Amino acid sequence: MKLIFIRHAVAKGHHLEDEQADFMRKLTKEGKKAFKQRANKLQLECEHIDVIFSSALLRSIKTASILYKNFNSADLEFLSELDLLNEPEHLVEFIKNLPRNKTYAFIGHEPHLNQAIFGLTSKKYQLLKKGHYAIIEFIP
Repeated sequence: MKLIFIRHAVAKGHHLEDEQADFMRKLTKEGKKAFKQRANKLQLECEHIDVIFSSALLRSIKTASILYKNFNSADLEFLSELDLLNEPEHLVEFIKNLPRNKTYAFIGHEPHLNQAIFGLTSKKYQLLKKGHYAIIEFIP
């Protein structure tokens, strides 16, 4: 099983008081460009992705759509376990129940992703910068 944790690309605004406005934050032009380059790099490191899971926030959806252009044979799904208001343990439990012979990408937010990585590996991972990724592979 290969897991790719991706923090959404750089978005406009930050910590908006209006929750609805925060959910609808768009990616910046620079954020899109930088993530396209990282998606190309990821494609060199990872042959394919079976499923791309995304948080339902617009900045994650847009990041997922950029990634999908490089891995267009992947399924693309929203996953409530990636929501900011959900506990990272729910994501860990979801992952533990996935088929082991596939590659999955999870596009979401910090510190949620880092806490999920810790829950799966018991190792602290440095916080993911916006638009960056971490790959974890479990070999049976």
